Amino acid sequence: MSDLSDSSDSSEILFQLRDVRRIDYPSELLPEHVPGLHMLLIAATGQFHIRMNRGSIVVQAEHALFLPPRCDPLVIYPGRGKLVMYAVFFAAICSTPSFALYTEPLLQSLQPISVRPFVWLQQQLDELLAGGQSTDTPVRLRRQGSFQHLLASLFAASAKQATDGKAEAVVSETIVYMESHYQESLSVAALSQRANVPPWHYGKVFKRLTGQRPLEYLASLRLKQAKSLLTSTDLGLRDIAVRVGFKDEYYFNRIFRQATGISPGEFKRERKQRLTISYRDRWNRDVQVPAQPQRIVFSGNFIGDLLALGLQPIGADLLNIRHNSFLPGLQHVVDIGHTGDRDIIASLEPDLIMLSGFFNEAEANDLSGIAPAVVFNHNAYPNERLRQVARSLGRMEQAEGIIAKYEQQAHKQWRQLRSLLQPGETATVLLQSEEVLYIMLKGLAFALYHPLGFNPPERLVPMLREQIPFFAIEAEELEQYAGDRIFLLHGSEGCLLRMKQELVGNRHWKMLPAVRQNKVRCLPHQINVDDAIARFGVLEQLPDILR
Repeated sequence: MSDLSDSSDSSEILFQLRDVRRIDYPSELLPEHVPGLHMLLIAATGQFHIRMNRGSIVVQAEHALFLPPRCDPLVIYPGRGKLVMYAVFFAAICSTPSFALYTEPLLQSLQPISVRPFVWLQQQLDELLAGGQSTDTPVRLRRQGSFQHLLASLFAASAKQATDGKAEAVVSETIVYMESHYQESLSVAALSQRANVPPWHYGKVFKRLTGQRPLEYLASLRLKQAKSLLTSTDLGLRDIAVRVGFKDEYYFNRIFRQATGISPGEFKRERKQRLTISYRDRWNRDVQVPAQPQRIVFSGNFIGDLLALGLQPIGADLLNIRHNSFLPGLQHVVDIGHTGDRDIIASLEPDLIMLSGFFNEAEANDLSGIAPAVVFNHNAYPNERLRQVARSLGRMEQAEGIIAKYEQQAHKQWRQLRSLLQPGETATVLLQSEEVLYIMLKGLAFALYHPLGFNPPERLVPMLREQIPFFAIEAEELEQYAGDRIFLLHGSEGCLLRMKQELVGNRHWKMLPAVRQNKVRCLPHQINVDDAIARFGVLEQLPDILR
């Protein structure tokens, strides 16, 4: 289908505004698709990403994107910068042959549209927001008219962008050519002839695409490759200069210094010092972590955080994670033992060792003799712990994407489960281990305590605020912490039987409202996990847990 902005049958499509929202992330949730409605997303500041089956789209500030109802399953998550965005929901109705919802894409491709001047668009959106609550018919009609004007402007901007895109496409092909032939002798005349675009127009389009003139871009390509060779090889300056396309090492040295402010030799020395990330771990040790670790040994029950960030360890404490059924297969990972056998770890020749807080400072320092060893606070709450791991690896963007995706899915799941809860209903998660009763504030509790889900009992609120992971209580204290529902975790069927026998005879237990009203649910302790992979699995099981 051609764009509606320049098609002959665009008059047959009618548009009806349904809703406009302004989202200031993270105080407000990112939008979700509404069945049957088209969605117009506009980034005012910052950027956001859209991930679909067919790939990903990045929408920068002052850009708009149309999404049709019949779109792949998608996830919207924030990118860099403070995100302020607008979401406009509207119906498209085909007037011929009969009035019916039009669910095909309105534009040829899912490409962000650059909006200039953006101030005008933002004013239009704010006016649409302001008139949303009015029941006055003239006001509502003017609002619909303003919306039609806004759509027409965006369709026109899309059409202009498509026209400019034809010249951009052929110039882009020469850019690709430059990237693989930068070591050859290239001129603007030869490149413009290759694109069949006049030299004056070629330079203009080239700069719009890259921000640089053609020869400046060529020099930057050569310098980029030269930096790579300076960092990764022991080649001399003469050899590097010839390999990347400079006529000699003297010219190379002059251009390099002009671009960077230092000589190639100084760059080589500084670069070697920058191949690590400085990270302060749980014991306030400044550890130099490899920027691109290839052989990681991991000890801790939150290995899912590492896996979710796209890294696979070569060694791990498999006993500690054997009960986590949500993790993918780790059959090629070597077991280093529950306490981290030093000889096994050394034999794996790791370039990074990641440890839970069970390792004290002396043990971490000892393992640092093998490779950089970082200790994390395993008791930190899930999002903070994931950020700690990501920060040490320079993967904060992935971590924030995971967190945003979970928040969206949790919001959607709890919205569907609201009918199973009473307003303001509270819940408590208990675990009995070796005759000691614990209240758990992580794991399953992370999924249960949600603005649309359960509330924690009042006595637990300050402990959650202080991020206390769990604590032991006596039976006579149960009444102070028990919620309207109790989720009782057990290790096995045998453990469950013994636990029931002990609790049935306990008068404090029998007096709890949740017990008297049969609102106690016994669950295997394997559900009490919250790493960046397992948390999604627990979320999927919530309907079974609550029913």
